[in-house]
Amino acid sequence: MAQNDEDINALRSAPQHKDEAEAVQTIAEDLELQLGTEIISAEARKRGARNWTTEEQQRITRLAQVFTTAEYVLRDRHDVCEWMKSPHPELEGIPPLEAAMTEAGAQRAKYILNCLFFGLPA
Repeated sequence: MAQNDEDINALRSAPQHKDEAEAVQTIAEDLELQLGTEIISAEARKRGARNWTTEEQQRITRLAQVFTTAEYVLRDRHDVCEWMKSPHPELEGIPPLEAAMTEAGAQRAKYILNCLFFGLPA
């Protein structure tokens, strides 16, 4: 079974979330596990997901969008993690993980991935 099929089956069997905050927290924890880096600040962790700011929730959502786009394009989770953490010349030497902290950076990272997917220059 392909990795994407396994991911889809895992999502189908995952417990349902009670609310959006809980879902965002689960996404953040999964990203931290996959990327091996802290996504949720200690302060935000103390406050709990239901008390995260809109900006904190949006940042996690942007990271997830870039990560899933990279998974689709690169097709290998190890390559995705390396790409996310490595400085990228089209992002002025900033890693996509860091660039995705802003809306503009996340859009640029997804643009680069789309160019790579379609064989276009970034």
